Amino acid sequence: NLVSNNHLPAGKPECDINTESYTTFLPSAEEQLKLVNELVILVGHKWAEHVPELSWYKDFLPDHIQHNKMEEMKRKTENVIYD
Repeated sequence: NLVSNNHLPAGKPECDINTESYTTFLPSAEEQLKLVNELVILVGHKWAEHVPELSWYKDFLPDHIQHNKMEEMKRKTENVIYD
């Protein structure tokens, strides 16, 4: 994996999914705003790619969506073949 999951717990679950409220899994207002902003970038790139009249969008959109794993994702991966 490019991004390590070693920090995740391997023990028992933190809660019972059958009794946990569904609202626990809904994004907060801040997360919703971040999602909308990221979708604007993604949709803008697609429009710039497929609609010639909107190709100028690419000059104003960031090449990548910023996230906290960007440095990890830049590292070259090592391919390992398991037999």
